[in-house]
Amino acid sequence: MLATALLLLPASCIKDDYAARESTTVTLSVSTRSDYQDQNNQEGHNLEPNEEMKTLRVIVARSSNNEIIYNEFEDNIAGNDFQRTFNFSELTIETDGENFDFYAIANEAGFLNSGESLDGKDIDLNALKSRILRNDFNATDDGQIPQTAFATKEIVPETTDNFTMQLEFVVAKIEFVVVNATPERQTVNNINLSDAGTTETSLFPTNSTLNTGTEDFILNTITVNAEETSEPVTTYLYESKAGSNGYGFSAWWGEERRTVDMSSVTELPRNKKLRITATLISKATVQFTYEVLEWDDVTVDIPAFN
Repeated sequence: MLATALLLLPASCIKDDYAARESTTVTLSVSTRSDYQDQNNQEGHNLEPNEEMKTLRVIVARSSNNEIIYNEFEDNIAGNDFQRTFNFSELTIETDGENFDFYAIANEAGFLNSGESLDGKDIDLNALKSRILRNDFNATDDGQIPQTAFATKEIVPETTDNFTMQLEFVVAKIEFVVVNATPERQTVNNINLSDAGTTETSLFPTNSTLNTGTEDFILNTITVNAEETSEPVTTYLYESKAGSNGYGFSAWWGEERRTVDMSSVTELPRNKKLRITATLISKATVQFTYEVLEWDDVTVDIPAFN
């Protein structure tokens, strides 16, 4: 009889545990650009082709034990689609409420290894959350740049559980623009951004202190016609904080090396953009300006010179 009672105990516990839960529905919207208001009302977009969201995966798991409840994947997302909505119905939760972890990953092919998959419900979520990236997203064969978000949310029965997660790019972006205010065609070359990146980063945003930048980046030569503004030259790098000597920037114009003091830029976080603008005024004079912006800021003002 004792053995029979022991065998029945787990089934009884399972039944009691199930009875202490009920179902609810959670609606999650995943947005692809940071700090950009009224995204659904925008007819166009300011992202480069390799920055667009082409695929999106959302994983929902119980915070208490990492049990994966949903693992949804969407493919072939349109280039002007900035937001996707998921309805998770019949989500079974404890009657007093329960915490769930939400993982959102866009463009996962940009970092997955050959033969690796995030499909199914047997994924090691601890390994996924702590994953480190070392890809070079300036390489043309790496495709779309991944974007990620993570959130823990308490779900309570009989409440409206609608919320939004904002994706962030796993990299920072550098954008160099030349404004040629001279009457002649000009070329700027040997463009160098020093000590601005790191060799690796986490897949998901963290609250940890940024690593000090040690990596140098060489940007392409820019040639711009008289009284015109160049198209931006861009590069992608992992987030960093500035070292004791700060970030360095230099470029050659004519036969002189020009440098920029960027001591006021203390860090380059993921999902942000550092724009550096060089205004060529005369053969002897060039003015540099720089600012850290939201990723999708595209306005470049062309100054007037008399």
